[in-house]
Amino acid sequence: MRCVIVAGAGASRNLGRTKPLPLMDGWAKALRAELEDQEKGLATAVGLKLGISGEEFEITLGELFRWRDLRELNSRFRVLGSVQLGFSSKAFAEVEKREQRRLNEIMSAINTTLFRLFGAAAIDEEKAADAYDGLLEVLGRPKDLVMVTTNYDPAIELALYGIGLQPETGFERVPGRAPQFKPEGMVERLRKAPGAVPVLHLHGAVGWYEKRGKGLEREQHLPFQRSNGRPMVLYPDPDKDPTRDALVQSLWDEFDIALEGATHVIVLGHSLHDAALVSRLREASRSCKVAVSLFGLPGQHGKLTVERAAKKRIRGLLPSLSASPSVCFGPRETAHLTHLANWLTEAGKR
Repeated sequence: MRCVIVAGAGASRNLGRTKPLPLMDGWAKALRAELEDQEKGLATAVGLKLGISGEEFEITLGELFRWRDLRELNSRFRVLGSVQLGFSSKAFAEVEKREQRRLNEIMSAINTTLFRLFGAAAIDEEKAADAYDGLLEVLGRPKDLVMVTTNYDPAIELALYGIGLQPETGFERVPGRAPQFKPEGMVERLRKAPGAVPVLHLHGAVGWYEKRGKGLEREQHLPFQRSNGRPMVLYPDPDKDPTRDALVQSLWDEFDIALEGATHVIVLGHSLHDAALVSRLREASRSCKVAVSLFGLPGQHGKLTVERAAKKRIRGLLPSLSASPSVCFGPRETAHLTHLANWLTEAGKR
């Protein structure tokens, strides 16, 4: 069994230290409050309305980042809106200055809330270890395992370390220096190392920074520090393109390598609002067994119920899917992985 587990926000939901970790709509709520504290009406101007859904939040941030990336080009051709061509208005410069100030405030709020909500301090290490130990037990403790996540939190690494395994996230650790990001070849190399588990953060992680073209890791329980560089993450955006960030792209290359040799792929707690991820899962489903778990709500006699619309949507995205088992992921006392275990048996795990 060569197993790849792909974890989304739902997989970390029940692993919070004092309260459940937020999903995208929870982050949207926190970010809206942060922006409104900075300037009344700023959140609304960005498009973060009250009660915004997780999917709407991702769309809104995606549009914001596309506007940010086009500002320089827009500035170049702004003269076309002047009364007289060739005339440089002082008003234009004032508008650009206000835009830049508010954009800086918005990005600061995004990064501040990102690190606060998803840093290591928010994770209950015992809950995480218990949850993933229970999952690996159901899987038969595969020796060939690759963990993949689109989450920014370090729950998987903390969990694996807590159960005696060696999580590796792609950083070279040299004494006296900050760990430097060099993930190339990690999947093939670690598959031969007993107890080592590659953990691929496809969207980057809290505590990861890019500075002068290098990826560096800082302590993941600390707040965002601008002096460390820019966060090495792909922000929420349903149309995000991993190839736009060379550092993060190297992790997607490792993900491709992991999928090429996989026999089983299990998606855990992911909404699949990610075109790049779905494309790779669709390709993988043609050559290996893929299960996308649907998080169920406890019903009668301990059974889990899931929305039919969710099943239909998943099947539409991945028509070659081998199963969509209902699960409730978390510490053993609250977990419900029976449907996943049944699928593994039917799929010929052994």
